[in-house]
Parts: sequence; C-alpha cells; structure tokens
Amino acid sequence: MIIGTCLLLLFASILLTLANKIHIPFTILLVLFGVGLSWLGTRFPDILGPVHQLRISPDIILFLLLPTLIFESAYSLNGRLLAKNLGPVLMLAIPGVLVSTFIIGAILTLATPLPIVPALLLGAILSATDPVSVIALFKQLGAPARLTMLVEGESLLNDASSIVVARILMGLIVAGSITFQSVGKGAVDLVVIFAAGFAAGWVLGMCVAWVFGKTKLDSFVQITITTILAYGSYIFAEKVLHASGIMATMAAGLAMGGWGKEKVTPSIQEYLEHFWGYMAFVANALLFLLVGMRVNLGELSGAVGSLVWVYIAMLVSRALVVYGLIPLVSRKEKVDLRYQTIIFWGGLRGGIAIALALSLPAFEHTENFLALVMGAVLCTLVFHGLTIEPLLKFFKLDVPPLADRFTGIQGRLSALKHAARHMTDLVSGGLFSGSLTEKMRKESETEIARLHLDLTSLRKTEIGPGDECSMLFLAAFAEEKALFIDMLHKGHITEPTFREHSQLLTLNTDAVRYNRELEGNAQVTFQKKRRGRLARIVVKVPLLSRYAEQMRMQGISTDYEKTWARYKSTSQVLGHLDHLADLNAISDNVVENVRHRYLQWNEAAKKELDEVAGLFPEFVVDMQERFGRRLLLIAEAESIEQQQVQGLMPKGIAEKIKESIEHRLDSLKGQSVQKLVIDPSELLRKVPFFRDIPQAEFTAISAHMRPYSAPENETIIRQGAPGDSLFLIARGVVRISHKDKDGERDIASLVAGDFFGEMALLLHEPRNATARAITPSALYELKRADLDTVCAAYPVIHEALKTVSDRRKIEIDKAQAASDGETR
Repeated sequence: MIIGTCLLLLFASILLTLANKIHIPFTILLVLFGVGLSWLGTRFPDILGPVHQLRISPDIILFLLLPTLIFESAYSLNGRLLAKNLGPVLMLAIPGVLVSTFIIGAILTLATPLPIVPALLLGAILSATDPVSVIALFKQLGAPARLTMLVEGESLLNDASSIVVARILMGLIVAGSITFQSVGKGAVDLVVIFAAGFAAGWVLGMCVAWVFGKTKLDSFVQITITTILAYGSYIFAEKVLHASGIMATMAAGLAMGGWGKEKVTPSIQEYLEHFWGYMAFVANALLFLLVGMRVNLGELSGAVGSLVWVYIAMLVSRALVVYGLIPLVSRKEKVDLRYQTIIFWGGLRGGIAIALALSLPAFEHTENFLALVMGAVLCTLVFHGLTIEPLLKFFKLDVPPLADRFTGIQGRLSALKHAARHMTDLVSGGLFSGSLTEKMRKESETEIARLHLDLTSLRKTEIGPGDECSMLFLAAFAEEKALFIDMLHKGHITEPTFREHSQLLTLNTDAVRYNRELEGNAQVTFQKKRRGRLARIVVKVPLLSRYAEQMRMQGISTDYEKTWARYKSTSQVLGHLDHLADLNAISDNVVENVRHRYLQWNEAAKKELDEVAGLFPEFVVDMQERFGRRLLLIAEAESIEQQQVQGLMPKGIAEKIKESIEHRLDSLKGQSVQKLVIDPSELLRKVPFFRDIPQAEFTAISAHMRPYSAPENETIIRQGAPGDSLFLIARGVVRISHKDKDGERDIASLVAGDFFGEMALLLHEPRNATARAITPSALYELKRADLDTVCAAYPVIHEALKTVSDRRKIEIDKAQAASDGETR
C-alpha cells in the first residue's frame, strides 16, 4: 500500500512536468496514464504488483480525497464574487441537478431496458460535475473571473446535491416503491441536509478563525488545525448530524478563506495557501490515477450501446440545464452566451460519480452502472477536456481584459527601462566587453520600441478616456489595499476597519471595472445605522444594558480609526498618483480628474478627524501616541531581524527580543475608549444653574449622571417615544427637530453645556421632538428618579428646567402655527 502510493506520487510528479511541456491538461494525462498502468499491471504483475494491487474505494474518495479538494477550493475562492453570482451557481447546483437527474433518467428509461428508478439513480450519479482540468486551464489561459467562478462554484455545490439525491433514490430502490410521501420527505431531507451541513461548517470555520485572531499560534499548529477543520467538519456533518459533509467543508473553507485570512500574518497566509495547494495536488493525482486504473476496457466495449445513450442523455440534460435555467436567474446581469456554452461543454464528470457508483449496494444493475459511469467519466474527461481549450480560443475568452493587457505591457516596458539603466554597470564592473554590452543594449531598445508600438496600437484601437480613468482608479485602489493590509498586520488598524475599507475597495473596483462608476460609501453609513440600532436594543435588556454605553464609545473610536485609515490611504495615493500615472502612461486631464476625486475624499476625512480632535483631544492624543510607539517598536524589530540575518546577534537572543516586542505591539493595538469618558463635573460647571451649587452637593449630583456616547448621526431621542431621562451635552453638536403634518423641520442646534429631554420628564408626556447627534458627541444622562431626587434637594434646578421647558414649548408652538399658516 505504502510502496504503491509512493510510486503513484512519483508518476504524478513526472506527469505534471510532462503536462507542462506538451500542454495537455494534467488530470487527463493522469487518467490516460492510469488506464495504461492498469493494462500493464495485468501483464507485468511482478514489476507493477504494488501499484496494480491498489484499488479505489468510495471511502477513500469521500472521506480522504474529497474533503481536501473541497476545502482547498473553497479556501481559495473569492467569496464576494461567489456571492455576486450565487443565483446562477445555485440554479445549476440544486434545481440543475434535479432537472439533470430527471432528464437523464427519462431518456435512459425510453432508450434502454433500465426501469425508471434505477435510471433516475444513474442520472443523479452522472449529474455531479468535476471540472478540475477545466478550471486549471481557465487559470492558465486567464479566462474571465466570472466564468471561472460559475464553473467552480457549481462544481462545489452540485457534488453535494448529487450525493444527497443519489442516496435518496437508493433508499427508494431498497424500499421497493415510490409514493408522494417518500418524494416529499426526500425534498425536505435535501433542504435540511444542505442547510445543516453548511451551518455546521460555517460555525466551525468561524470558531477556528476567532481562535487564530485571539492567539499567537505557531504556523505548524495553524496548519494542523486547518487540516483538522477540513476533515473534522466533513466527518462531523456526515456521521454526527447526518448532513452534507461537502457543504460543511465548503462552508468551513469559505469562512477561513474570507474572515479567517485576516486573522493571520501574510507569511502564514502564504504558507497555508502553499500547503493546501500541495494537498490538492496529491489528492488530484491519486484520485485521477486511481480512476484511470479502475477503467476496464473490456467492460466498456461490452456496454458501448448503452454508453452512447448515456452520453447523449448527459449532453441533452446539460444543455437544457445551462441554456434553460441560467437565464431565469441572471436577468439583471446576464450570463454571456459564450460563458453558457463553456459551462455546458466544461461539465466534466470525475471522482464523485465513480465514488457514488462504487458505494452502491449490491442490486441487479450494480456492475452495469459501474461500467457506464466509468465510460461516461472517461468520455467527458478525454473528449471534452481536450477540446475545451480550442473552444475558449474560438470564443476569444483566453484574451485578458483590456486593463490587464495594458498593465502587462506597461509593466514589462517599465522593467526593461529599469534594466537598461543598469547596463552601464556591466561595463564599469570590468566583467563585460563594450561590444557585448552594446549588443544587449540594442536588443533591449528593440524590445522597448516594440512594446511602445503595442501601447500605441492599443490606444488607437481600444483605449478611450474612460478606460484610462478606470485603469488609474484601479491602480490607486490597489495601492490603498496594499496599505490597508500593511496597516492591519502592523497593528495600526483593527480587523473591523480593515474589513470595511477592503469591502469598499472591492465594491469600487468591481464598479469601475464593469460599470465605470464608483459605489460611494453606502455600506459605511449602513454599518453605523446598524450599530446604533443594536445599542438601542441592548440598552433595553436588563442584563446587557451596562454594555450599551461601551458599544457607543467603541463606535466613536472605531469611526475615528476608519476615518484616520481613509485619510492615510488617500494621502498616500495623492503622493504616488503621478508615479502611478507615469507607469500606466495616463494623460494629464485624466490624472487631474482622479486627483480631484481623491482630494475630495482626503479633505472630507481630514475634516472629520479635526472635528473629533476638537471634541475629544485626549482620545486623539492617545491614538497618536499609540501609533508613534508602534512605529518605534516595528523599527526596533526590523533592526533585530537584520542583525540576526547578518549574524551579528545569536538567534536565541534575537527571538526573545522579538517576542518581547511582539507582546508590546499587541498591547498597543486598538484604541483606549476610556479616553472618551469625561468627568461629569467638567460638564455640570458649564450649565448656568449648576455653577453656584456648593462642591459637596455638586459631587453628589454628579454621581447620579450616567455617561452616554453618541456616534455621528445617531438618534438619541425620538419624537413620540416615552421619555424617562434628561440629557446634558458635554461635547459635540445635537440637532433638535420636530415633525408635523408638513414634514420634519429643525428647531435648534445644541452644543456643550446645553441640555434636552426635560419637557417629557416635567410634563409626563411623550417626547415632542427628535434629537440627533450631528457630530460624535459625549453626553450625560439623568434618569427621572435621579432628577426628582436632585430637584427635591435643589428647587432652583427644577425652576430653571421648567423655565427652559416653557420657552422651548412656545418655540415649538410658534413653529407649528407658522407651518399651519403656510399650509392655509
């Protein structure tokens, strides 16, 4: 077993090298080699005995090889692109499998001796696609990302669908009858198995990602945990929950590939990608070699008649699913007909179909099914796999997007010019003759001239001002994304800030690439509103109410951090914009347009930072001090690393120093929200009727006041709601507005030292106005019971509040009367 496996891996390594040289898809070469290896093994058992004795089994595929392939694919998947194309992917993977099962079953029932239920079972088995070679070819040729996502996303999901449908149909065969009740139960089971598997995998993946973010684990430990996650989620779903293991592993991979990637350093990210890439190589190599070795050419020749009908049924069902179902869910953003054709032809069958055929219990069609499935797999892998590349080229889907082609030429041109500037060093070093250097210079100049001609041709035929603007924006977004990643891993920003800015950049990148329009900051506003709603819910829960203020303060500090990060990124882009424009040969008027947009963003961010600095100077100073200390510690760590590499410091001592620096860096991450808390006495002394109260009583009143932080645009009180507290403003600006039949109008803007909310308390009525924070604001809240206590001890306070309340009521009544007059 061990010797045979090692030999298969050796063969796979040789075949991979050969595939790269002769340009044949690796998986197809593996299958063909496996077929030949099986044939040779029967004739030379003494030499190839260890290999020929290896047998593929459903458990090896389903519990050993499949989790590896599913996890690696999901981990590498672009989650946002998957979400954007989820409609077509789900249509292909779930209804598509059901339609395909029915059509294949119906055709085989009519054209062959197979009864309806066994024919449907064979249809379910053959509905599982496995386009590994097609996806590899897409990546090699630079096929459109959306096309790759549709094919890969369908493959991930429809494997689970096929397995579940096949098991349900197998149960019906064992039961010996089909009823409406059994069909209904099967449909419910399909949904439950899918949902339970996905939920289990997602929860496990998020838990592991959370652990990675909270602890500093060794890279080997992290690799081990992700391996356990891949196999553990699959086994847990299959054996414990009796749900879909594929869905569980896929969800775990998506969680780790999305949120989890932000929890580890770039070096560990790269390590994880290499590790799972290698694991996928091993799994694919063993899977397709074993598939080829399992093919029995004698059995296939005896089933050619039925195999022809199987192949026709697969083509018909695939065509109806792709061309019939995809247009139903892609009306807003249509899937190109060329894409649909590639999806149709690229629906290869592979290891999943064979695993399902091998796992069938013994019944009268078992051997026939195995031969037919093997034949179908071989036909699609070889015939479709070898013709998909010419089809891609026919549809010109192997041509990269304009921006990528332009960037590629410009990057090559920049590199050649950089190399040319160093040619004089060859002569001055005394190692090269002048004639040799001159020859190399002429070759370089010829290549540079050719690239200039290519750029000129692109500009004349394909590139317009809109394309130039898009290319410069894309380069600027890439610059920002690199900065945010660097800031995250150096501890200058936290994960929520990174995620929000990264999402905004992704939205804008997609918008510019496809629509040439920017998305704006819609999701940032949504995040703030959602956080405010959550705080209002939490404050109403008795056991959680004490966390509401902490959430509000955290919201202000997070908003400041996000604005600061935005200011840094836009400043860097503005500083590098001319260089980016030179690299991409962008015209001056386009550069100025992009510069104008970035200046707007930069100035808006700076204005927000200045507002917060004026309102919360202690917090801003603390943020700046933390940033400065992190910079010094990072510089210190880099110096220690350099001394270690140069051999000036022993490794053990260097590691201890770096570990100490790492601990200090961790302690400086995030923000100190306590710097947002203001002493109540600072506020109360600003309120006129509190100024003359003796210090002892003044301290007693302060003890009753609760801090309340309001992020920008948060609604503090709402008109019509019951009122049980008074608010005093420490810092910030609060806008008071009143809504009547003609709409909402602003009444007043209150600043530090002002108060509001007194009318509902004194008159025992619902709130008659809405108060909203115009800037991040710090307030203090005085509850009804506490206010009654204070007013009983100091009647002057009650009288002062009543005077202000009466004046404000008159102002509201006047505004209402004026509104009624305008209406009349």
